[in-house]
Amino acid sequence: MTGGEIVPVVAKAAGLAKGALSEERPVKAELLEAARETPAFKAAAADYAQRIAIKQAILTQIFVPLAILVGVSRDYLENDFPRELSERIADTPEASLTPAFQ
Repeated sequence: MTGGEIVPVVAKAAGLAKGALSEERPVKAELLEAARETPAFKAAAADYAQRIAIKQAILTQIFVPLAILVGVSRDYLENDFPRELSERIADTPEASLTPAFQ
């Protein structure tokens, strides 16, 4: 095969692969459901939860000094703020969360 003959073959293969992958969406959901009770899935969930906890701790440490400067009580910051912040960002995809300071 020459270079000119390879390009259409690769394009056709890519199109077939794309179609095959889109047909697998129900299969992916079934596999995800089946994997829920595996040790690997549970470890991944625990790692994800730990990343969220770390993000929460960092955000709390960033906001506490700022809030004290504007007069928010330390009691609120230590007890209610972390819970309220986690409730507010619970539905936010991880990719959408960015650090306040970079």
